[in-house]
Amino acid sequence: MAGSAPEIEVDFVLHGQTPDSMGPGSGWAAQAEPGQRLVVIGPHAGTTAYGGIEWRPPAAGGGCAVRVLLAGDETAVPAIGSILESLPAGYAGCALLEVPTAQDVLDLDGGGVQVRWLAREGRARGDLLSSAVREALGGPGRSGGAAELPEVDVDAEILWDTPSQLPPGVCPRPGGSVVDGWYAWVAGEASVVRDLRRLLVRELGLSRKQVAFMGYWREGRSERV
Repeated sequence: MAGSAPEIEVDFVLHGQTPDSMGPGSGWAAQAEPGQRLVVIGPHAGTTAYGGIEWRPPAAGGGCAVRVLLAGDETAVPAIGSILESLPAGYAGCALLEVPTAQDVLDLDGGGVQVRWLAREGRARGDLLSSAVREALGGPGRSGGAAELPEVDVDAEILWDTPSQLPPGVCPRPGGSVVDGWYAWVAGEASVVRDLRRLLVRELGLSRKQVAFMGYWREGRSERV
């Protein structure tokens, strides 16, 4: 509202049970109280190429039928929610969100994009998400052909693989693939994102110009600052 103070809403996922096992973000959030002050530094959506989310699909319309795939774990829920909120009319597809339990499900309006929540309830991280991605794009046993893909050691490197935006009017069509017309955005735990990267590009045949992969965090590791 005009004249009101700026407001930022941040969702924290608490990793670890004790201060020694928490990263800096979890450690701060676990002890935060109303009135505490902090400095926030980040990209500005109006002045940066990606607006902090690395979301750059081709424009829908004009003969370009774009289906979007949004896939991530609980750490990607805020970004996926923001993408869905700002997504213009004309896009279809699905948003797949894997969360710890059914109590973590939120009310997200996807518009023309189907929102599907996957509650692990003790299952291995990434299993439900991998199956749902395969079902959404290829189905069991379908493949778009192997593609060259550099491997990323998620224990030694940051997995952050984002394409430049396709030129206006150019649809994501790799040519004969079962995934024609899809644009994908995948984020979450790094080893899960790495496996989804292999599935989408190497097995299902998605062009690397059609997808952004971001390993937000690595299970069992924290980055101290």
